[in-house]
Amino acid sequence: MENWLNQEELFVTRADGGHFDVSAVAAALPEAVGDGGFVLQDEFVPELHLVFRSAQEREAARVQRHSDPRGTLPYVLIVRLLPEQVSINQFCGPDYAEYSRGLLTWLTTHHACRVRNEAGVDLTSTP
Repeated sequence: MENWLNQEELFVTRADGGHFDVSAVAAALPEAVGDGGFVLQDEFVPELHLVFRSAQEREAARVQRHSDPRGTLPYVLIVRLLPEQVSINQFCGPDYAEYSRGLLTWLTTHHACRVRNEAGVDLTSTP
C-alpha cells in the first residue's frame, strides 16, 4: 500500500473488466476515509468527491465553489467516481494519505482491482 500512497495519482479499475457501482462507492466513501475525513460531493462536477480534514474546510470550499464554480478546486484529496474507473488524486500530499489508504482498502476488499499510476504503470502487484 505504501507504494500506492507515494504516487501523485492512482487509477483503479476492476480486474474483471466490470464497472463499479458508483452509488455504493460514494455511500461508502465517508466511512472508508475514516472519522478524520470530511467528504463533499461537488455539486458542479458530481463525479468528484473532495475529502477535507475538517468540517470547516469543507464548508468554506462549498461556499467558494458556489461563488465561483469554474474556479480551481481546493488542494485536498480528490476522488473521481466513474463506473469504469475510480481515480484518486493525491497531489495534496502525505497529510491525506490515510484517507487514500481507507478508500483503497475498501475498494480492494470489495473488488479485485488493478491499480495504475498517472504514468500508466501497473502497480497492482506492488502495493
